[in-house]
Order: sequence, then structure tokens, then C-alpha cells
Amino acid sequence: MVWRHVMSAGLDYLLTLTYRENVQDKARAKADLARFCDLIQASDPEWKYLAVFQKQKRGAYHMHLAVRGWQKVLWLRAKWREVVGEGNIDVRPPRANSGTYRWGRAQIAKYLSRYIGKDLTEEELNKKRYYHSKNVELPQVEVIPLFMSFWEAGIWARKLVSQVGRVAREYEGHWALWLCSV
Repeated sequence: MVWRHVMSAGLDYLLTLTYRENVQDKARAKADLARFCDLIQASDPEWKYLAVFQKQKRGAYHMHLAVRGWQKVLWLRAKWREVVGEGNIDVRPPRANSGTYRWGRAQIAKYLSRYIGKDLTEEELNKKRYYHSKNVELPQVEVIPLFMSFWEAGIWARKLVSQVGRVAREYEGHWALWLCSV
């Protein structure tokens, strides 16, 4: 679902929101994120995001947000500090030597997806692990059952794609062939 949200909303920049203090209460971190996002969307109703929480080695939470397009970082940082006091927003990718501040949507989706199952405890099972703005909508999914061999289904899907348009990624599995046209 993280992949589908990032791809459909065109989220192509990564922000990291951090605290100066050691905030280990996830409920507080969620509340701070919600308040921050409400402040931003009050000024820019079109602002879209998808957020994933990560715990640092010291136990403190920070959030990774995928956003769309160039961001006013100084303004965002001021709004974050309005919510949390001392904190920071970083726009650099996690790998300092990547040479770019902008990732492709696929790289961002892959990076955020890593944190979905990381540090998962038993009490967190079946709980939401990512959050997104209400204006991030998913495209309609159509499931087409095919009664043919996997090989024939692959040929059929490639013909369909050549008629419909570009495919961002193709997944081949043992039982299914997934095509993503976003």
C-alpha cells in the first residue's frame, strides 16, 4: 500500500522530521505529526504526504515523509518547531553520497516500505504503520482472472500494456503477474 500511495500521488521528495529531545512515546509523535500536517495543509490544502515512523538507536522516534515537489524547507522547519519546540527537518536522502536531493518515486517507496516491518512488536500487529494525507487517492484496481498458463498470461499482459501505455514496473510471481501503470 505504501508503494501504491507514493506512486499514485507522485511523491518524489523525502523529508525527515526529528526531535532534539528523546521522544519515545509513539502516541505523542503521532499527535505532533498530525498537528504539523494540519498547520501545513491550512496554508496549502494541496500538500500531500505519506509518513512512516522509525525508532532511532537511542529509542527516539522520527518520521520520514514522502512529499510531492520542491518544498519550502525553512518554512516547514519553522512549522515543525512551532509544534515540537526544538527539532529539525532534513531534506537530504539517507545516503549522503547519492548526489541528489530528489529521488524517484520507486526509490522513496522502497525506502519507506523498509520501516513497515522493522522493529515490529507483538502489540503492534494489525495496527497501521504508515499515515498519509486525505488527498492521496489510490487508482481503481481491476482484477482480471485469467484461465491460462503463467507464460500465456505474461504474453497477454505485455500485449495489453503495449496497447494501453507505459508500465512503471512489472512483477512476476509464482501465481500472479502484477502490472502497475502509475
